[in-house]
Amino acid sequence: MSQSRTILKNTFGVGLAQIIERASTVYLGILVARKLGADGLGVYSAAMVYYGLLFLAAEIGSTTYLTREIARDPNQTSRYVVHLAAMSSAFAIVLAVIARMVMPWFGYSQQLQGCLYVIIWAIIPAVFKAIQEGVFIAYERAEFLTYSAVIAGIINVGASLYLLLRGYGVLSLVIAFVIVQFAVAGFYFIVIHRMVELRWEFSFPFAWKIVREMRAFTGVSLVQGFLSRPEIILLSFTKNDAEIGFYSAALRIVDLWQLIPKCYMTSVYPVLSKYHHTGDSRAHLLRSKSIKYLLATSFPLTVGMFVLARPILQVLYGPGFGPSEPALRILSWTVPLATLWHILWRVLSARGDHGDVFSSQIISLVARFGGGYLLIRYFASSGAAMSNLASSLVILLLLIYQLRRDGTRLNFLRLTGRLALAAAGMAGVTFILEKHANLWVVVCAGAASYVAMVLLFKAFSAEDFSTFQKIWRVQST
Repeated sequence: MSQSRTILKNTFGVGLAQIIERASTVYLGILVARKLGADGLGVYSAAMVYYGLLFLAAEIGSTTYLTREIARDPNQTSRYVVHLAAMSSAFAIVLAVIARMVMPWFGYSQQLQGCLYVIIWAIIPAVFKAIQEGVFIAYERAEFLTYSAVIAGIINVGASLYLLLRGYGVLSLVIAFVIVQFAVAGFYFIVIHRMVELRWEFSFPFAWKIVREMRAFTGVSLVQGFLSRPEIILLSFTKNDAEIGFYSAALRIVDLWQLIPKCYMTSVYPVLSKYHHTGDSRAHLLRSKSIKYLLATSFPLTVGMFVLARPILQVLYGPGFGPSEPALRILSWTVPLATLWHILWRVLSARGDHGDVFSSQIISLVARFGGGYLLIRYFASSGAAMSNLASSLVILLLLIYQLRRDGTRLNFLRLTGRLALAAAGMAGVTFILEKHANLWVVVCAGAASYVAMVLLFKAFSAEDFSTFQKIWRVQST
């Protein structure tokens, strides 16, 4: 199988799994918002954010590190899986116990505190599950992620819908989520055991070697945990549950589309690691193509969410989420910034400059908490969106600086200038139609206008179309 088709296959498997998982989460958020209002959505979102933060802290960067090492030497799979699983699981248990002890001191609402007491225990199966997902990706067997995501999504959504219709609250949804995490981790373990012969041997010298090598990965994982949703953390300290709900309603819409670059680059990362490890010049071509193709999808999404923020919120959440409109318009601009972030940090990591990613994230984290606190104090959910946008821009500029230090050239205007013009034309069409047509009609017309202008401006070269044909062409025996 060619490299392009391998990337497509892995991207489709990883992407479909994460789309199913994220779509089920967004759907649950909509159900919670419609049944329990902004307060209920705020509690549910805050609980999930704290879960994500604790999970990334417990995962200690092991998934990215594992994927890179297996891509370099598949014969070491068992050794790395056993050691990383033992280390991450032990740390997850310690972290859950500490979190349970300190949470009563933070002054959360009674409902949020009860949900946090339950969800912290989900990080134990979550870290074990994440390590096994790294093996599936490295072995190009991402279809197993899709199978488990479908099953888990159906069970989680079905159980949550049943509980909400029966009049249960957010706590019941959190309990169902924890149970599903344990079930998926068990399924992964059965599959991994059949793929790889795991030898349950633990070597402290080898474990210490892993600790030394993955220090930067661990730091990045911890910082990513704080960078993922710091505004919700700040909102939980300074504002009420409803403000968390308004911001979360906008954030869920934006986050759904950020799966595209995340899934694609997750599959590309092992290939980039191989290219940089062997000194293959194709690494630069793969980086440029990734920037162009992923921004081609992010530009129309940004325009659509910015122009159509009000009808999108009304269709999804109902009339009670008007305060989410400014936040959604602001957050829409984070989509292309996040796309570039997903590309550039993996490029740096693949070439061995993971420490540069870590230092950039530390600077961004300090700026985000400091500036975010002031913005949220004065502008609530809109201030949270401003903080998110500003910090996304800061970390992107830092990553570009780190990449260019060795002479790497990043000509964004040449790669995506015509795509940006096409998106601007789409904005005009969408703005004109927004007040005169149904939302879905406007969406279809806007998408069609974007495609037409991409072709009109010749945003894709003959080489790009040749690449598309190679990806989709069915190879002969």
